[in-house]
Amino acid sequence: MPRARIRPALLLALVLVSGGCATGGGVPLKSPQLTFVNDESLLEERVGTFLESKGLKVARVGSSGDTWLVLVWDGGDRPTFRITIDSFVSSSDEGVAKERALLLRLETGVHVGPSDVRDVLERLNAHHARNWAGTWYIDPEDGQLEATWALNIPQEVASIEAGLVHDALVRLVVSWGELSELLGQAATPSDVL
Repeated sequence: MPRARIRPALLLALVLVSGGCATGGGVPLKSPQLTFVNDESLLEERVGTFLESKGLKVARVGSSGDTWLVLVWDGGDRPTFRITIDSFVSSSDEGVAKERALLLRLETGVHVGPSDVRDVLERLNAHHARNWAGTWYIDPEDGQLEATWALNIPQEVASIEAGLVHDALVRLVVSWGELSELLGQAATPSDVL
């Protein structure tokens, strides 16, 4: 794998948290509660609106009733990576949804060739031993290096704050920054598209 000079992972987090989240009076906006809903697009819209309040540009993709959120980081001459946020039914009883989960999926844009799989898996294992943010793997279909993070929303039992989605997103990007250093791949975004 070609090695490239990489900026510290901290710069990745700064890009994510640099957007303001305040009202006109300088009072921080409260993170909205995410509760179980059968309408996945309603849940994703609430998450998208909150992430935009944090200064991130969020694209809504898909059609009515089946949408997901996409955030893309353009690294210039470095690999572009993106995070997709989609919800799905995580538990059902007799065909009735009981819980819904949000899945964050980071696609690195880095594809691992067959001759590098063993080396990359060893580095992923070393990374997982030091960093708990996200589950990293090589997609068996196309060899792309990816990570996922799921947040479950139980029906009528508990809610989660949209701030947890932002936290997971930041931690995934920082995790990718650290892992990219271990792999010798560049992962510092220059802009949030």
